Amino acid sequence: GEDTTVQTVHDPQYRNLKHEFVFLLTEGGIFTSFIMVVILINTLTVAIQADNQNTQEIEFLVFFQVVDLVFLVIYFFEFVLKLYAQPRGYWSSSYNRFDFIILAFSMVDVIQSVFFPGAKIDVTFLRVLRALRAMRALRSVSMVRSLQVIVSALLKTMASIVHLVTLLLLIMYVFAIMGFYVYGSASD
Repeated sequence: GEDTTVQTVHDPQYRNLKHEFVFLLTEGGIFTSFIMVVILINTLTVAIQADNQNTQEIEFLVFFQVVDLVFLVIYFFEFVLKLYAQPRGYWSSSYNRFDFIILAFSMVDVIQSVFFPGAKIDVTFLRVLRALRAMRALRSVSMVRSLQVIVSALLKTMASIVHLVTLLLLIMYVFAIMGFYVYGSASD
């Protein structure tokens, strides 16, 4: 037969046309913009759901469960497409690993609520899982290069800030001791 492999600039391996198509799709601006819009809409629905938390109306609960399931399916397909496009490259990015962790926690929450709705599971653990859904908004960091630069710079400066705060506390401690001995007096 026919040779259907092409070589990409991004990966020295030869791939077939399906891999190349999925790779170009997931790295393209339209796909990235679509996922960003999905993340923003998901963030809004989580905020609305949190605002209506005390509402026990069944319509709201069912609506938010369905919407959350739709977002989870979109995120799952994004994961599958990216993993298919770059099986090894996907895991080399810390942002992709972060996205996967959020996806896994969200799936555990949904699986528990769909398949085991009456199960006696620790309620605080489930509240933590539901609160982690809000972290889906942080997935936008993995989509925007300038946000990645800012987050990386912030994380790199954290160690310097800790050292600076430690030095300031040490200086304040020394001056407090000096002030006590110079100006302190035993009052009788």
